[in-house]
Amino acid sequence: MKALRTLLAIAGLAASLSAHAGVIETSKVTDFNQVNYFEPLGQSFVAEDAAIKFAFRYMPLNTWYANDPLEISLVAGAGVGGAVLATETFSLASNYDGFYDIDFSAVALTVGQSYTAVLRVPGDSPFWGIYTSDDSYAGGTAYQSGSPAGWDTIFRVTPVGQQNEVPEPGSLMLAGLGLAALRLARRKPAAK
Repeated sequence: MKALRTLLAIAGLAASLSAHAGVIETSKVTDFNQVNYFEPLGQSFVAEDAAIKFAFRYMPLNTWYANDPLEISLVAGAGVGGAVLATETFSLASNYDGFYDIDFSAVALTVGQSYTAVLRVPGDSPFWGIYTSDDSYAGGTAYQSGSPAGWDTIFRVTPVGQQNEVPEPGSLMLAGLGLAALRLARRKPAAK
């Protein structure tokens, strides 16, 4: 029985090491902003996990213009002027309407600290817009033309490891320990 309790304690520790806080997502659309006109557009958030993917919710807005690429940066702190931690340029199909995840998991975030995703159009096309919301996210705010906007964008922050990925070593260890604990629990006590 002592071995079983030890295995269960180790399994609990392994579970805490591999846990994620969950997805942060705003979803109540109240308006939209044209990216090129209001850039840099940003959304600050408080990191709940060290490795994340970030997504704005995009919409084609002025479809008679060129579909220029977009550029998103992850910066330290709340606001668009922080130290740039990573930047990615990407393109979307001209009829794309929805969230588009950018993997920032190569940057180790500090849980509890503020970060801002900053969006720009490297060219000058007003093709793309992003959906916005009332001020529904308590952990941050949107930035429009670089200034606090007093509302939020429609965005989501997803811990890496939450979306159909290979299990982490901690999860595999937890499953193995659980099986070992079940096997020990089924063993018959030795005859006296």
